[in-house]
Amino acid sequence: FGLKNKEYFALQIGARSGLPTPKRWGIENFKKLIILLKKKYPKNKIITIGNQKDYDQFIKEIDKDGEYGIINTAGKTSLQDAATLLHYSKISVVHDSGSMHIGSAVNATMICLYGPTDFTRTRSLNKKSTMLYSKNNCYAVMYNSEFGEDEVVARFGEEYCMSSITIDMVFKQFDKIISRKEW
Repeated sequence: FGLKNKEYFALQIGARSGLPTPKRWGIENFKKLIILLKKKYPKNKIITIGNQKDYDQFIKEIDKDGEYGIINTAGKTSLQDAATLLHYSKISVVHDSGSMHIGSAVNATMICLYGPTDFTRTRSLNKKSTMLYSKNNCYAVMYNSEFGEDEVVARFGEEYCMSSITIDMVFKQFDKIISRKEW
């Protein structure tokens, strides 16, 4: 993909292999975040991670006409490749998902987005992870696995649970992380 160590940001735009999930931050949020990142950090590339279903369901909307200038790796990588991409990214934005756990295992610098999940059981234990929580009526409703993702989607819809994580909250974390690092 022509990427160099710590010269790109990785974004997990899809989640749950394209199936409905209350744990996915909205695609419009990612579009706006990409615009802000490209403006403030023009030397850093932006890649997407995920599988082919994530691409088909979500990433394709951003990647279709090249307007956002992303490098799509979704559906083009193995798990090992994804781990490598996460490890060498400057910062990755991930949902509570397999990507987050892979990134945690390889000590990636991540901004982890949480909403309905039981964060006491599933949060990243990586010290380079920053956790952001969507604190609305959906916050931690999956505590102790009382409700599954499908039940939460049926109750709240796909976008609500992550809706109180703002673009500004995520963008500010980029600034905080970058300001304390020596690249």
